Amino acid sequence: MDSGETAQSPRLARRVWSYFRPYLGWLIVLFIAILGRALIGLVPPLLFRELIDNVLIEGDRRMLNLIAVAMVAVPVISGALSLADRYLIAYIGTGVIYRLRTELFTHLQSLSLDFFTHTKLGEILSRITFDVVNAQSFITRVFPNVLANGLSVISTLVLMLAINWRLALISLIVLPLFFIPARWFAAVARRLTKESMEWNGKMSSHINETLGIAGVLLTKTLNRETRNEEVFAGYAEEIRRTRLKSSVYMRGLLICLSLATALGTALTYWLGGQMVIDGDISLGTIVAFSAYLVAVYSPLAELANLQVDYANATLSFERVFRFKDLKAQVQDAPDAVELDGFRDRLSFEHIHFRYKKDDDAAHTLHDVHFEIPKGSLVALVGPSGSGKTTLAYLLARLHDPDEGAVRLDGHDLRQVKRTSLVNLLGLVSQESFLFNGTVRDNLLYAKPEATEAQLREACRKAHILTVIDNLPDGMETRVGERGYRLSGGEKQRIALARVILKDPEILILDEATSNLDSESERLIQDAMETVFAERTALVIAHRLSTVRKADTIVVLDRGKLVEQGTHEELLAANGVYASLYHKQFSREGESRS
Repeated sequence: MDSGETAQSPRLARRVWSYFRPYLGWLIVLFIAILGRALIGLVPPLLFRELIDNVLIEGDRRMLNLIAVAMVAVPVISGALSLADRYLIAYIGTGVIYRLRTELFTHLQSLSLDFFTHTKLGEILSRITFDVVNAQSFITRVFPNVLANGLSVISTLVLMLAINWRLALISLIVLPLFFIPARWFAAVARRLTKESMEWNGKMSSHINETLGIAGVLLTKTLNRETRNEEVFAGYAEEIRRTRLKSSVYMRGLLICLSLATALGTALTYWLGGQMVIDGDISLGTIVAFSAYLVAVYSPLAELANLQVDYANATLSFERVFRFKDLKAQVQDAPDAVELDGFRDRLSFEHIHFRYKKDDDAAHTLHDVHFEIPKGSLVALVGPSGSGKTTLAYLLARLHDPDEGAVRLDGHDLRQVKRTSLVNLLGLVSQESFLFNGTVRDNLLYAKPEATEAQLREACRKAHILTVIDNLPDGMETRVGERGYRLSGGEKQRIALARVILKDPEILILDEATSNLDSESERLIQDAMETVFAERTALVIAHRLSTVRKADTIVVLDRGKLVEQGTHEELLAANGVYASLYHKQFSREGESRS
């Protein structure tokens, strides 16, 4: 969102209105209901005037009975209209917020991986929860109250002018005293609310990091509870400070509004009293005017106060729209094609890539070029930070290259519908993620329509079936947040079972067996022989067994492809791979001999 799009921006108003437009018909009905309630509210003072000036003086019992019935009918009708407008406000409000929240969630899911690596989860949660709820106050509180109070003030003033224009005009002298202070207080409240939102976002991030399973484990093993408490207390203190200042300013606004009301009432009673003494108006008229003063000044005070709520609510809309306006770096081209399978070869053609926000970093990948024929097993090896995982992410189109192209059967992946590409891929990373659900839930996430037999076969191939069957509730056992009720090896094997269940044509393994003990890895390697034979595989190699079985080994160093060949060819070349082999892989081979 453009930084100039503030609460007073016409563009922001049009954008908010776009969420109300589908409910235009219901908004008209709401307007009629609120107008009817405002008009009904004008009746009681007129009844009081009639009672004082005529009925009691003339002893008209019939009219007295009618007034009594009217006194009961007015709140009944007003209550029915109030119920109707409350339902409509809730119906429209919940519909608008549902659309806003779901659109925001959908949009966030479409954003590129780069956004999530540079944005704290607490800030994202704050937008979806706190900001959306705060925006809801505009719909359920600000908008209907502006409408109701505005109609009430206008209709009451029209009637007051009809009764006695001089009294009506003097009651309006104090009108600027309602809105000038409110405008200043609204600006201050907006600034304080923005500060509070920012501190809330930081506190949410801190809670998410320190009270998540990984954070709790780190905290307890490093004995850092006191530090976490100090940081949390600092954020909480800033929130307390901003809210305290906001509360004081709001009290100041209420005092100003009370003084304006008192001044207007005093002027009206002074002039009205003079007119009653002079015989220009009746006693009933001044009694009716006193009631109408309440009906004018109270909504005016509410409207002035709502400027603060309006500023706060629209600030939340701004923050939500700022996220909605973020563009995904990875998007389908307008003429993107649908892939229906993998037939020939996958190629990385002179790939250059650099993470956009790491301005001081060198190229992560520089002129990387190699091919993967269908059905082959290619291993990526190289020192940490050489760009192996980045290549895998480019294949999965989590990023797009800055220069060059990743091609599948000749199709540049940037010209391919990403959903059809992902349907061909299966990715297992070093840090496998499990949802806080059952084992079955986590497996079915890859293939919701899978049968029980397919589930068990996938688990058998990943050598996790026996472990699952021995769990307290078998497939229905809950794994805990991020799978922390399971060992690292068990989590990894469930993740492997999940990708086997998906049955992809292209398999990407990002050091997927690095967290397994030697025995578990041996079992999985045996099972993966069949899996590799049926698929094209790109493996970021961690163990010698995978490297030796690769059809081609691609060696990366500092973002460049420095060697390529089979295990024997690269050892004979006595280059980077041979050095890595002697430092790491040979020790592994010796430990197994």
